[in-house]
Parts: sequence; C-alpha cells; structure tokens
Amino acid sequence: MEWFRVWFYPPQVSQTKKLDYQFYGESFSHIRYERILKRVVDKKGKVDYKKLSSLEKELDIYISELKVASLEKYSSPEKLALFINAYNSFTLKLMLEWPNARSIQEIPKIKRWEDPKWNLANNKISLYTLEHKWIRENFSETLIHFALVCASNSCPGLKNTAYTGQNLKKELEEQARLFLKDPKNIRLDLDKNILSVSEIFDWYREDFGKEEGSVMSFILKYLDDMNLREELEKRSSKIRFEYIPYDWGKNDSSL
Repeated sequence: MEWFRVWFYPPQVSQTKKLDYQFYGESFSHIRYERILKRVVDKKGKVDYKKLSSLEKELDIYISELKVASLEKYSSPEKLALFINAYNSFTLKLMLEWPNARSIQEIPKIKRWEDPKWNLANNKISLYTLEHKWIRENFSETLIHFALVCASNSCPGLKNTAYTGQNLKKELEEQARLFLKDPKNIRLDLDKNILSVSEIFDWYREDFGKEEGSVMSFILKYLDDMNLREELEKRSSKIRFEYIPYDWGKNDSSL
C-alpha cells in the first residue's frame, strides 16, 4: 500500500515551524479579485462560470497584478493569503481556458496542475509547485486544505471574499468548520462505527497528524455538530475510517 501512496497521493513535505499569524507591514490589494468572487460565487461556494467568463478581462488584470507582487514586503500570513488567492484565481482562469471540460480531470495532465504557466512575484510556477512547494513546505498549516479549491464538487467551497493576512487564521478556521458541517464530507454509521470522511483526510493524513496528532483529533477540534462530536468521543476506540470517493465534477453552480 505504501507504494500506492507514493505514486498516486500528494507528496509528503518537510514542513517548517508552525505559521506565525502575527500580521505587520504592507498588504497586497485583492479588491479586484474580491469583486469578481462576490459576483460569481454562490452561498454553497460554487461558481457561475458563465458569468465568470464575462469577467475574464478583470480576472486577467488581477492575475497580472500577482505577477509583480513583491514578497519581501509581506509578513507570513499576508504571503500565505496571497498564495491561496493566487492558487484559486489561477484555477478559475484554467477552467475558463477549457470551457467544455466537465471536470478539471478532463484537462490534459500536461496542461493541468504541472504546467508552469503562471507568474507569481516574477516566478513562473505550476499549480503543483505553488501548492506543494511554496505553500505546504513553507507554511506548516493544515487548514490550507480547506482553502485551496481545485474547481471540483468535493473540494471545499470557494469563499466569496479574498483571504487576507490580517484575518487569515479566522478565515481558515471558518472554512474548516464549514467543510465539516457538510454531510457530503463527513457522516457516521452508528451501527457499524464507521466514520466516512472526505478523501482529503486520507491524501493529507500526514499533515493532519503533524497538526493535531491524528485525523480524528483535527476533526474534533473543528467539528461544530455537538451530537456527532459526542458520538465520536464516546466511540473513539471503535471508530473505523472510510473515505468518500472524490467527486471531480466541475463545481459549476449551473449544473
């Protein structure tokens, strides 16, 4: 099974010390991007891609602004907020470039996550590099898995406001709690003591383990459903995990 994880799962990374959320210095302006999000993202975090296509020029301008960002000006939370917004905006642009794709998986692999076509702070990078090198390796923060959105139904919902360094911890924690409120991401079979959860918890189980000691500990920390929490705590020694198959269908609000 270990060989399967090496070949088909996201890479393990050597993470740095815990993210310091102290905010200082300058902020990068995400106003243009936030205006777009407010117009195209619904309450469930899905995207109106038809409407987004009419705003593509605005999105292009924002992406061009990311190109000239000066990272040395920003504190750690401001950098991470910038990287998350960049990842999500690049993904939106990618989906516009492939309008007939019903899933990001239908985009040829060479043009999908590993294409170094994006320019961030005058660095040509791929979505893979941005997620696993720039973000996961430099910021030991498991909550990012509820903020990075790969345009799929089983992804966390896309927030309709931009992430900010000043409020980043609160914003990320809210996203984790929203994810764990959705029964499509977590459900308990009381008869079989099986907790079914999103595959995100399987793919990044090492990250969750580093954060809270285990996937279960992480879930209990951010789970708002008190009844479910009580059952999990009561049955903790009996619970077996199963992972809900990922729905890679496009997170299109019109579908």
